[in-house]
Amino acid sequence: MGVFHTFSEDQIKSEYPEFYYDYIKKEKDFCYPNAESGEDVQQRVINFLRSFDSKKLKNICVVCHGGVIRSIIAKILELPQYKRFNFYPCIVELVY
Repeated sequence: MGVFHTFSEDQIKSEYPEFYYDYIKKEKDFCYPNAESGEDVQQRVINFLRSFDSKKLKNICVVCHGGVIRSIIAKILELPQYKRFNFYPCIVELVY
């Protein structure tokens, strides 16, 4: 989230009104000031996941936050990155 890591919503609204407007509308991908865009995050995550293709690993555990999960879901569903905000991840426990 770049400079917004410690900002309240009111601070973002007053100090970055144009960004806040785009963030609220969620009609296009955007880049947090001094951070990555959704497309950048998605590409970085996809490259990371693809790095496992050539490894002969039996078990892999990837831990991430909701933003990354939403980005991956958008990629799988072939949706534009700004649509990632339409997903609300929940905790799922898989037991084998």
